Amino acid sequence: MILHLYSPRACPGCGAENRDGSFCPGCAPEPLRSEGRCSRCFGKLESYTCGFCDERNVLFDRHISTFGLNAECKRVLQNWKFENERNSYQWFRPYLEHRLAELLSEEDIIQETGYLIYVGSGRSARNIRNYQPVADMGRQLATDQLPLKRMLQKKGKGKQSGFGRHDRFFQVKDSIQLTVEYRPAFYYVLLEDVFTTGATALEASRILKRESQARVFVLSLFMAD
Repeated sequence: MILHLYSPRACPGCGAENRDGSFCPGCAPEPLRSEGRCSRCFGKLESYTCGFCDERNVLFDRHISTFGLNAECKRVLQNWKFENERNSYQWFRPYLEHRLAELLSEEDIIQETGYLIYVGSGRSARNIRNYQPVADMGRQLATDQLPLKRMLQKKGKGKQSGFGRHDRFFQVKDSIQLTVEYRPAFYYVLLEDVFTTGATALEASRILKRESQARVFVLSLFMAD
């Protein structure tokens, strides 16, 4: 009771207090739908064309996301990554599990050797929190058939958030490296908390494709269109 008085949990939408900080039924965001989106990058199509894929050398084989980044989801992301609310993402977990199963089934790779992977945080993130949000999420999604590995690591060149969308592509170049956990596989599912410019996913895919011909899929919890 005392803990609740000093640290009340509330719905990210309306602010009403509740037991676990999850959404009220009327405030819950709707998952993203694939209709009207690019089959490769999951970006919104304009006149049946994809600006993201047309303007870039897209190195991953497919990206799929779960929720858009509206005001409520931004609040969850902020609390999760910067306010030490480590379990803020739990309400979204079943949707992410469904999205992963959907990806593996549609690509017909369930029986192949694969890994769920993520990019380890740089020094700047470790100064903010003593956990890595995407690693927590990955541990709950991993299975015996799809084990979790930190195969990639940021080199600590600084936070991308300090750069504009255009500059991030140049800032992230050569900022990611393989770790000792790297293992060859038929495919990788790169897990991301939020897909914004796609710079991290593209650079991670470039590093992985340089090592092998493995297929690289990107799964993100949030996507900023």
